Amino acid sequence: MKTRIVMPDELVLTWNEYVPLLEKALKHGCGETKLSEYLRRLMALEAQLWIVVDEQEKLVGVCLTQFLNYSTHKTVHIVGLAGTDWPKWAHLHKHIENFGIKAGAVAVEQWGRPGWAKVLPKMVPGYKPVYQVMRKELPQGVTRS
Repeated sequence: MKTRIVMPDELVLTWNEYVPLLEKALKHGCGETKLSEYLRRLMALEAQLWIVVDEQEKLVGVCLTQFLNYSTHKTVHIVGLAGTDWPKWAHLHKHIENFGIKAGAVAVEQWGRPGWAKVLPKMVPGYKPVYQVMRKELPQGVTRS
């Protein structure tokens, strides 16, 4: 398996190949942003698209990352990940870690479905749940006192 970041000049030609997997990854979120916004961020080098291909150059996985700049530090945030047979390409995480280290990030963050809290620490040692991210939508047009 080979892992790499897709650069903007290539992304212009290959974007449609990645859309189905990226949509699959982002559908589990809360609609925080649209895929078109991530395309803009990728083209502006504000986010990164990682791809994993097998020996026949067949796409098996995608991962969308971006840096989060807090007032005290920077992290690499895994926005979404999708593909087939993830355990075979879990090595992607090492690439992301090294990328983050070179950029001065202090951690890799991943906010995801509860199942990741069980799987990720087993596949990538060092991860631990620090809090559960939960969200409640408020009704629109209602004023609370």
